[in-house]
Amino acid sequence: MFANKGVHVDPISILKVEDKYGNILETAMPHSRGVLREQTAYIMASMLQTVASRGTGAASRSVYKFTHPAGGKTGTTNDYTDAWYTTFTPELVAGVWVGLDDPAMSLGARQSGAVAALPITAPFMKMAVDTLHIPPTPFERPEGIVDVEVCLETQKLATEFCPNVIKDIADVRYAPKEYCDVHTGEKSRVKKTPKKRRIRY
Repeated sequence: MFANKGVHVDPISILKVEDKYGNILETAMPHSRGVLREQTAYIMASMLQTVASRGTGAASRSVYKFTHPAGGKTGTTNDYTDAWYTTFTPELVAGVWVGLDDPAMSLGARQSGAVAALPITAPFMKMAVDTLHIPPTPFERPEGIVDVEVCLETQKLATEFCPNVIKDIADVRYAPKEYCDVHTGEKSRVKKTPKKRRIRY
């Protein structure tokens, strides 16, 4: 739904059933429904692109050369019992689970989603976009999304004096409206204690 503008589509495993003469006996009809606002889905897709580019999914870029605009999310259960990596472009979604039939058994030390599942998901996605000749398409930005610069300390709109500024996007309805009131550029005035005069006799 993050890749699909907030619309959830029930997965289908069998598209159609034909007899030996090619007559179509049954056709699956997809069922979809909106579950997220388009702006929320876009922001989530943006956040998950950071995971794929600089987070736990970064190896998909650096190692496996899957460079299309894509979001990603790793997953690892306690004691490395299960490992996942799911990634998506505006056109494709793929998820890989690595685990054992017995949930009490572990995949082994440090077999996280990034280690066990990503090396399967990322090459598959690269092969898919290359084979299908899917161009690198950015996620379509909906109306109602604005760029903001936020002070890291106060989480308010940054001023020119804020030392740590985050560039981000926000739903215009929830974007910060007030400017940082801590970093204003005004130097704090320190009251100086007057020196005592020494009187000599």
